Amino acid sequence: MKQAGQGSATAVALTPDSVEARVRHLRDLVGEVMNHYLELAQALHKEHEAQLWTKARPSPGAPYRSEEEFWEAAVGVKRRTAYQLIAIGEMLAKVDDQVEASKALSGIGLHRLDILVPMLKKQPTIDMIEHWADVARRLPREALRQEVGKALGRPARVVQEPGDRFRAYVINQMPDKSTKELAEEFFTVGARYTNAENVVGILVAAFQKALETWTAHRPAPR
Repeated sequence: MKQAGQGSATAVALTPDSVEARVRHLRDLVGEVMNHYLELAQALHKEHEAQLWTKARPSPGAPYRSEEEFWEAAVGVKRRTAYQLIAIGEMLAKVDDQVEASKALSGIGLHRLDILVPMLKKQPTIDMIEHWADVARRLPREALRQEVGKALGRPARVVQEPGDRFRAYVINQMPDKSTKELAEEFFTVGARYTNAENVVGILVAAFQKALETWTAHRPAPR
């Protein structure tokens, strides 16, 4: 049997907060997450410089084959994210007041921070960090990328054909420098081999070739 007043107390407890309060709560949580991102960035950069991966030993004892394997297997951070964070940590290491720098960058988001890093590494001062953090909060990502490129003196990006954008997207998704070079070589050789200018045509031809080889070597069904 319910005690007197129990139903009303439950109803009060379940009453949702105002929309403004809920938005503020989400924004505060994002800020907390970003603060941890920045702490992780500084820690990863420190251990990258110290080459921690060469000293660590996975069970049962064999050394890690690469730093990328160490980040993913031992630390649990994807290699691309690890190197993004290391670059942010390297930039923060150049700032005199890292606490103020982290406070200014809090809540920016990893993808926007990644865009800002080349600019902030060039001029790692609190004034510049606060300025670009404000710009990053105001602009969409692509507009921010253009502003940073303009400030660095880079030529404006030319709008590419859909096939060129797809090629660039595939290459940029590769996890490290060696696999990016592998993807570039794939498209270069593929264009010569297939006489195709369309990268989708190159991929289709590669799929067909690979399937022929794989099908010929797959185990016979039992």
